[in-house]
Amino acid sequence: MVKKSKFVCKECGYETYKAAGKCFGCGTFGSLREESYFTGKEKETKSSKTISTNNKKAVYLHEVNEGFVEQGFSSGIGELDRVLGGQITEGSLVLLGGDPGNGKSTLLSKVSDNVSKSEKVFYASGEESEYQLKKRMQGRMKMSASNNNFKILFSRNLDEIETEALEYRPKLMILDSINTIGDPMVAGNPGDISQVRHCINRLMNLAKEHGITIFIIVQVTKNGDIKGPKELEHMVDTVLYLEGEKYSDLRLVRCRKNRFGSDMELGVFRMAEEGLIEVPNPSEYLLANRPEDSSGSGVVCISDTRPLLIEVQALVSAPVVPGTNPRRTAKGFSRNNLSILTAVLERKCNSRELSAKDIYVNVVGGMDVEEPGADLGVAMTIYSSNVNKVIDSSTVMIGEVGLAGEVRPVSRIEQLVREVHRVGFKQVIVPMGSFEQLKKLQTEDFLITPVRNLNECIKVLF
Repeated sequence: MVKKSKFVCKECGYETYKAAGKCFGCGTFGSLREESYFTGKEKETKSSKTISTNNKKAVYLHEVNEGFVEQGFSSGIGELDRVLGGQITEGSLVLLGGDPGNGKSTLLSKVSDNVSKSEKVFYASGEESEYQLKKRMQGRMKMSASNNNFKILFSRNLDEIETEALEYRPKLMILDSINTIGDPMVAGNPGDISQVRHCINRLMNLAKEHGITIFIIVQVTKNGDIKGPKELEHMVDTVLYLEGEKYSDLRLVRCRKNRFGSDMELGVFRMAEEGLIEVPNPSEYLLANRPEDSSGSGVVCISDTRPLLIEVQALVSAPVVPGTNPRRTAKGFSRNNLSILTAVLERKCNSRELSAKDIYVNVVGGMDVEEPGADLGVAMTIYSSNVNKVIDSSTVMIGEVGLAGEVRPVSRIEQLVREVHRVGFKQVIVPMGSFEQLKKLQTEDFLITPVRNLNECIKVLF
């Protein structure tokens, strides 16, 4: 047995046997970390834990026993079940990532409480002691104090965690987090690339061979990517990200990969004192405090993997310091797109005074709007603020704006219009090119108004 060293990038997992100041895989400076590894008999010992040796043989497709693969259970949280494909699939391996403080542990603690009312749950933590877990779960989250289906363990040793799981045989297992867990037979500290890769392999065997559903919390890098080798996302069944702004109570669970359902789902939550609370009607929640008699305010409908109605605000004013360059500031919207829309309004809609004024745009609720379907709404709120005229509060605007001032169709517009109608708005302004497919949705109390360009939209609104 010989001990050797290698250098592994903590950002992308690239391996090299020579020290360097820059990773040749992702180009990050100062990300290479030295790790030790063994050659010889020690390597066989490690492999025996990660490679299943059940002497299985191939079978015909029609002979496969479905077993626990088709079974599932609810998390007790509708928004999370939605993202997971309708339910938690038994025997699946799920990664949950997100920035520190977004509520990853809080969300899975709530899931544990719900599932433990009828099934066995095992919560293993390498970050919080048993006392800290009890204080958070029972003190702040008001979880049941006398639940015989719920076990917790503080350990950073994967052998101890696996032994407890095989003895207890839970329906659901939570591991918080994979970056704090290690195998004593593997060289390196918990969180190292080799440790994370090895631990995920062992957990995969535990889930698939014994039907234990495992949720694994994983830390993220400064760029928002999963901290560990990229292959982690390929190995597991489902990858979830919990997103949220630091000073906003809104939290979004996005699905990046799902073998048991669509990866185009979005779960919406809000952070409260007792933990994360699901928001089944996010459009109504985001529009709850919208002013109805103020200029520079309008509503757009975007498809952020699910239709969402969002308020957009704009403020046009004279420069704070006369004679200086006008400011273009956007929160939740691309500043480059703001500059383009301002130039189009000035050139195509006779708003020449805009070039000398400060323009501020804000997307309410801490949301980030990237898709072009919000262009029409943002342009109209800028125009509304500039002329100090109010946009009808029962109207929603959908459309992409081109450099010639034309309003272009957007994808999934029928789904967006249905959401506008469901929430209770009376009118939606859409591109002329999409009107034919939307005519069937028009009713006596719901008007669909097509426009060709910005000038036609201005005539409709003002």
